[in-house]
Amino acid sequence: MAKRGRPNHPAALLKNIAGSPEAKDRVLTILGSLCGTVDIQSAMARLGIGMTIFKRWRSIFLRCTVQALEPRPAGRPLRQVPPEWKRIRDLEREVHELKRDLKLTRLREELALIIRGPATKKTLPKAKAAGTSGTKPSSSPSSVIKKETPGLQSPTV
Repeated sequence: MAKRGRPNHPAALLKNIAGSPEAKDRVLTILGSLCGTVDIQSAMARLGIGMTIFKRWRSIFLRCTVQALEPRPAGRPLRQVPPEWKRIRDLEREVHELKRDLKLTRLREELALIIRGPATKKTLPKAKAAGTSGTKPSSSPSSVIKKETPGLQSPTV
């Protein structure tokens, strides 16, 4: 009675794997020697190599297989975020905080107006225009120096 389901033979499983036919034959031969279906002498003869090369290939095969099957975290590996993206994210966060602070400040101002009532305008006396102090400005350099720098004495001539 034939088995039902997917084929479990290594040659059938290797059919859909990318690689040269020579590499696939090497895998099947080494796998057969590990499973005991192919003795080491016939495996070496089939591959056309000696004992040292065969042991090296078998060791590489096992090392790579174990390395490929090491446990890893589930899911996709994390991407490295470029520093520019991090800077952009920080700036966006800062803009968001500044907008929030501005909104809070405006709310505080509105609350202050509601609590205190509208501010009354005090009329301040108009400031006199520059140079209209009521006296005629002096044109001598010593008087200009005295006005601009208080405490500085002009030399007596």
